[in-house]
This record gives sequence, C-alpha cells and structure tokens, in this order.
Amino acid sequence: AVTLTKKAGNKDADRDEDRQDRWYVGDRLAETGKVTELLDQLSRLEAKPPTDVVDAPDAAKLAELGLSGPDVSTVTLTVQPKAAEGDPAIPARTLTYTLGAVVPGVAAPPASPFDPPPTAPPAAKLAVRVAGWERVNLVSDAVLKPVDRPPLAYRSRRLFDTAEAKVETVSVTKDGAEAFALARTPKAAPATGFDWTLTKPVATEANATKAEQVVNDLSRLEAAEFVSEAPTPADLEKFGLAKPRFAVALGFDRGAKPQTLEVGAAVPDKEQVYARLGGGSVFTLP
Repeated sequence: AVTLTKKAGNKDADRDEDRQDRWYVGDRLAETGKVTELLDQLSRLEAKPPTDVVDAPDAAKLAELGLSGPDVSTVTLTVQPKAAEGDPAIPARTLTYTLGAVVPGVAAPPASPFDPPPTAPPAAKLAVRVAGWERVNLVSDAVLKPVDRPPLAYRSRRLFDTAEAKVETVSVTKDGAEAFALARTPKAAPATGFDWTLTKPVATEANATKAEQVVNDLSRLEAAEFVSEAPTPADLEKFGLAKPRFAVALGFDRGAKPQTLEVGAAVPDKEQVYARLGGGSVFTLP
C-alpha cells in the first residue's frame, strides 16, 4: 500500500521551496511531480455513456469486471475543501475508487448511418467503481501507471525536510567510534540568534561558518539512485551497511523526529556510496 499525505508549506520560510506545499510517502518526502501526475490522471477519469457505463451490475458482472474479491485495488482520496475567509471549516470528504480489470473497448454507435466505420479498434478500458455509486465506469487505463508504482518510486531524492524544523545537533560516527558532535545553542543575552558548539571530542566554541556549511550540506543531501526498498541482511553486507563506515545522527528542533544517515561501501565504477536513512531503503549518494 502507498500512503501519500500533503503538508502545507511554511509561509514564513526564507527559501521559496520551503514555502511550497509538499507531499510525503509514508514518513518520507515524496516527489511532487509524480504525485501530481497521479492526481491529474484521477481527475481526468471520464466515462462516456452508453458504451462506457454499466448500470447496476449484479455480482456476476462485478466479478467479470474484476471488481470483487480480496485482491482488488483501491484508491482513497481525502479532500479538504477550502472555506472562505471567516467561514467555518468545511468537513473533509473521502472518495474511494475500486479498480478492476482492463476490458476491451466498445465502439460507440455512429451518429449517422453515413458516418464511415472506425479505422482502428476502440481502446481498452479500465473498470472503475466509486464507493456509493451503483454504476461501473469504463475509463482510460492510463491511471494504472501511477497507481501501480511502488512506494519507493514516489520517494523524493531529497532526504530531509527542513522547511520548518531546523537541524540543531549533528553527531558523526566513524567505524563505530564517535568522531565529533555539534550543537546549536542560543547566544547569550542580550544578543539574539544562535552559535554552534563543538561538544565532542572536546567541548569548545565551533567555527560558525564551517558548522553552518556542514549543516547546510547535510540538509540538502539528495539521493542519486534508489537501490533496494527492503534490503535483506545479505544486501546490507554487500552494500557495506551491515557495519557502516560512517553514521550521521541529526537532531531537529520543534520536536521533529531525529534521523540517522548510514554510509556504507563505494558503488563499483561510480563516484557514489551506498547509504540508508533510519534503517530503511538503500540508495546511493554522490
């Protein structure tokens, strides 16, 4: 199952990209363009009666159209309508589409007996039923491409969402031993803003410019290629992630979930390394 969730942008952010709404697949950033493609395909679903509509199908007809049984695919949309300023919020509504079989298209009857016969057979159609509707619609099967994508295909290449929560701690471990750690701390009053402190291996003031550069580089990391959605222990050994060479633990403000990036072996014949985030899927980094 794939769960896509929209999150509003941070209107107070400095960067334009952080002010934009963004999508998540599970708890990871999603590729907005691919989500938009899915929504566009769903919005274009159209059945043209009479050939593309099956009214009040019985159980046998539903089975024939692949719309019954435990293995049917469903797409559920939760839509939040916008209320006018000052008006009470409008309750969200849910639409559930059940996707059935792809069936041969049926040629529409000619509008006139003098119309020439069609030169090509009618396109195949996908049987779709909307929850609460008695009829079945036969629509373009183009929607199957985005619907059939695995969760990993919707993942954004960007690893971290820093539109609202900012990095406030960084801890780097090399070959199992902690190499260094940084922490962001408020400046002493009456000054405002933050300083960076080196907390390990020794506690001392950090070079603010270099610390900010490290944090900014980590915040903008993007995967080069997604390799394995559910790596096995053997996969982790092959990718050098059973015992990572490096681990970078990031802590965020505003109570955001901490993240740990593990870096493993070099990718053969490429200037890339294998990595994974939070013990999840494997990807490569440039």
